Amino acid sequence: MNKQKEAKLIRHVIYGNALYPKPKPSRFLESQLTANLTLQKLLYYNTYYSVLFMYLDLGVQVMRLWIFRIGFLEPVQLALLIIWGILEIFRIQNGYSGNIKEQFPELFSFLLITFMSLGFQVGLLILSLIGQIFYIEFGLHFFMLFLYFMECLGAIYSMCSKSQTQVALLFLRIPSTDPDFQIRKEIEHKKMQMQLMQERQEEEEELENDEQRNQ
Repeated sequence: MNKQKEAKLIRHVIYGNALYPKPKPSRFLESQLTANLTLQKLLYYNTYYSVLFMYLDLGVQVMRLWIFRIGFLEPVQLALLIIWGILEIFRIQNGYSGNIKEQFPELFSFLLITFMSLGFQVGLLILSLIGQIFYIEFGLHFFMLFLYFMECLGAIYSMCSKSQTQVALLFLRIPSTDPDFQIRKEIEHKKMQMQLMQERQEEEEELENDEQRNQ
């Protein structure tokens, strides 16, 4: 029965003549973990602080707009706050997923949106200084700016670590304990032996031809 099964199996000629072993699909390369735990914690706490910031600052803006009715700056501040809130959702999502999944594009977009949100924060603070200022806004804005600064440092560090890991994997050498590596070494050794044999045969043939010419 086994011989009949073997007879039914038709092997392609490439499997008999190929000099290199077939790759193993289960084989993988181990790489260093580049996800930044500090950045992940900062983003986690920043999620709750952003909700608190939106709630408190929105209450301040509504109080300015409907109670004090100071001027035309209040609608601008309210619009900037709403735009900042929308950007904050995408910013935290990109930073959280990009860091934990170690994806360079998402971390880069996280940095871009962070710089945009930083501009909105500075704009809101400047408009508050021009108009009616509330002391609670100082604490809210400065603590948010501090979180942005620390998150930018963490994202840049994570991106640099990721790029270094990718370069290291690009030039990674297969360990000598790998069986495929041993097979390749044997194949290369056989190739070298065959080349040496051919060179010796050519030298012997040249010597014989020279001797025949001399005779």
